[in-house]
Amino acid sequence: MSKNTSQATKRKEGKRKTASKGRSTTVHKGNVHKLVTSLSKKALCSEHKFRPGGSLRVSDHVSLAPDTESVELATSLMSLNTVYRFRLAGVTTLSMSSGTINTYIACDPSAAGANFPEWSSLTALFSEFRLVEFGVQIVPNNNVSTGTSSCGALAVCGNLGTAIAPASYAAVADNADAKLVNLYTTTPLGYTHVIDGRGIEWSQVTTPTVEPYAGAPGSIQFFSNFGSASVSDIFRIIVWGIYEFRSRV
Repeated sequence: MSKNTSQATKRKEGKRKTASKGRSTTVHKGNVHKLVTSLSKKALCSEHKFRPGGSLRVSDHVSLAPDTESVELATSLMSLNTVYRFRLAGVTTLSMSSGTINTYIACDPSAAGANFPEWSSLTALFSEFRLVEFGVQIVPNNNVSTGTSSCGALAVCGNLGTAIAPASYAAVADNADAKLVNLYTTTPLGYTHVIDGRGIEWSQVTTPTVEPYAGAPGSIQFFSNFGSASVSDIFRIIVWGIYEFRSRV
C-alpha cells in the first residue's frame, strides 16, 4: 500500500515539474513583438559592434584597422627601392632659320626644350630617376590647307647618346630609327617619334644626364634644308617623357 502511495506521489511531482517548465518558456501573444524587437537590437549591436546608443566601444578598434592595400602603400613610402613611374608632358615649337632646321629636343627632363613643369616638384620628392620612354608628336603650324610651305622634307631620328644638333640629312640617316617625312600636304598630317629608353641606369636627379648610360641621355633630332626663308614656329610639337623615380626623400 505504501509502495503505491509513493509511486503516485512521484507521478504528481513529475507533472508539476513539467508544468513548471512549460510556464517558463511560454510567451504571451502580446509580448511577441517586444521580444523580437529586443532580439533584433541585440543581433544588430553584436554584428556591428555598436552600443544601442550608436557609439563605438573602445574595444572595437579592430574594425577601424586600415585595409591591406593602405598598409602596403604606407610601407612602400618608407622603402628606398620602391619605384614610381610618371609621365611628363609639355609643348614646344621648331623654327627655320635661312631655310634650315637643325636642332634637337633632349630627353633630359630638366632641359628647356622639354618644358616639363612637374620636374622641379619631383626632384624635391626623389633622389634618383631614369628614362623609360621619350616621344614627340609634330604637326605643321601653317600653310597646311594649300600644301605649300618654305619647309621641304624633315628628317627625324632618336639618339640615346650625346644630345647634339645634326648638321645634315646624312647625320640623321645614320641613326637606326631615322625617318624622312613631309608634313606639308593638302591633307593635314602629323608625325610621332618615340625612343625606348628601357635598360638605362639610375642617375641622381641633380645630374639628369650621365651620357650615355644613366638618367636621361640622348635626344630626338631634326634636320631640314629647303630654300632660304626664316620661319618662326613652323612646327608645333607635343613632347612627353615617361620616367621612373626612386629613393623617396
